Amino acid sequence: MGDCPLGTIGAIAVMILAPLGATLLHLGVSRQREYLADATAARLLGDGRPLANALQQIARDDAGPLDVPAATAPMYIVDPLRGVQLARLFSTHPPVRDRVRRLLAYADTARRRRARAVTA
Repeated sequence: MGDCPLGTIGAIAVMILAPLGATLLHLGVSRQREYLADATAARLLGDGRPLANALQQIARDDAGPLDVPAATAPMYIVDPLRGVQLARLFSTHPPVRDRVRRLLAYADTARRRRARAVTA
């Protein structure tokens, strides 16, 4: 570490911050994959409303945070750790309201495209 241009303190800071940055990047990519999966399913259906309704129903039926290991949380459709402040910070799931908003926006866009195709 003596030859490091950052110095000893800088090298230690990089060793601490690099894994944190990698974790945050991983979480961001996981959230984007959730959005992509929603968009793909909506495109296959031709409408995002059924998926948005299903997500809202699942979120409504859920009683709150479940007692599950954090390592298995990504396997759930809706974030089982929601409501837990620290768990939300490191969640791989985007908030349901954001997913629903995007699905409804997709449904509106698809509806407008269909209307333009009929009038053309």
